[in-house]
Amino acid sequence: MDYKKDWKMRFELEKVKLQELYPGFQILSSDSERWRNYTEEDVNKIIELKKNNYTDQTIANALNRSYWSIVYKIRELRKDGRL
Repeated sequence: MDYKKDWKMRFELEKVKLQELYPGFQILSSDSERWRNYTEEDVNKIIELKKNNYTDQTIANALNRSYWSIVYKIRELRKDGRL
């Protein structure tokens, strides 16, 4: 049961399994930073950049976010009437 509580051990076990299935691929764990909420400063920056015709990818790079995260946030801002 320890494998359920010990992330390092579980990651190593899963890594071995995946390397057997997909040799040559690098296996990475997810970063908790990927799931951080947008701050009001982030939202204001998105609005400013989008109004200045920056692409979604450029905005994503500027905020260190994924492309799709920005796409969904822009959609949400448009729906709320903020953009």
